[in-house]
Amino acid sequence: MKKKNIGSTFDSWLREEGLYEKVSAIAIKRVVARQVEAAMQQKGLTKVEMANAFPIGLTYPLPR
Repeated sequence: MKKKNIGSTFDSWLREEGLYEKVSAIAIKRVVARQVEAAMQQKGLTKVEMANAFPIGLTYPLPR
């Protein structure tokens, strides 16, 4: 016997609570931060070297 989902999805619940946009933005930022960190490790760059590579500079600390 195959069980069907009961109720709404997690995404729809987040939308109902007005949290979807905020949670999605946080998740995207975390993914990008992990990708940047992986690229930095692959190239052997420190956070300072990476920050200096951007001409505009950073106005907030990089995630750990």
